[in-house]
Amino acid sequence: MKQTRKDPDQVGTGGAPKGVLRDERRGHPPSVSGSYAGLATNPATSGVNIFSGEFTADGADPTGHLTGTEDIGDTTGPVSGVPFTATYSMPDYVDGIYTTYGRGSVTMVSQSGTSGVMYVISPSKLVILPLNDPNPSVWLFEH
Repeated sequence: MKQTRKDPDQVGTGGAPKGVLRDERRGHPPSVSGSYAGLATNPATSGVNIFSGEFTADGADPTGHLTGTEDIGDTTGPVSGVPFTATYSMPDYVDGIYTTYGRGSVTMVSQSGTSGVMYVISPSKLVILPLNDPNPSVWLFEH
């Protein structure tokens, strides 16, 4: 629903229309582009496969790719230089507004289709939360 302002009495703090729950003035969320260092943090169980690596996001909108190499530690031991590929999708506009600002979905191509949700925290930081991993962790990526 697009809000319109008819008079100053209908304007809330910061110029947003009163009664609007989301900030419709934010514009385009930060893009997912460039080089990132990534790692697994906050493991939910001791069975988490840990990783760290270097990744590049192509910045495509609304669908793009995250590629790179990672070093993995799992129950069989460490493995270095493992290729990583994922596809991400950021939401489309609805009436000129991002309905899920900064949140998108991710499918890890190189990990048998593991899916996740991605949150763009800032222009230099994003996190991915795997959805179908029995031993999840928070995946943190920073420029």
